[in-house]
Amino acid sequence: MRYPSGLCLHITLLLVMLGCAATSPSGTPAIRLALRNLGNGICQDTATGRMWQIEASAPFYSWEQARQYAETLALGGYTDWRLPSRGELFELHDLLALKMPSDCPILEYGGYWSTSNQAGGGVGYFDTYPLCGDSGYEYIKTPNGAVRAVRP
Repeated sequence: MRYPSGLCLHITLLLVMLGCAATSPSGTPAIRLALRNLGNGICQDTATGRMWQIEASAPFYSWEQARQYAETLALGGYTDWRLPSRGELFELHDLLALKMPSDCPILEYGGYWSTSNQAGGGVGYFDTYPLCGDSGYEYIKTPNGAVRAVRP
């Protein structure tokens, strides 16, 4: 069956306007709100309240070293820092990749350690590529990485 070209154009425009929903590795919709610089080496996700370390650590070659760094970090008057989950790293990457309005100077480069469901945690980064009017993501493992600590 042939459809009128005008109908195809309207359907195409509707699909482009709606875009494809980005989802985190856990299958939940990605949060797309801004980060706010608290002025003490920390940026806060205004949607979740999570606080992120602005300056990433030097690279670590083991999960245990990365975990110990995060758990002993004292920054901005807080001492309850931890390694983020892979899903939390995805949400941070999504916020940065979408270039949402923000005064947060966080820069992404290389891999970051996480507390993944895999034994011993994991290290890697999310690569972004255009997909269906939005962005697609791929998690790429790396042999070492920095810590971008998060709290609470």
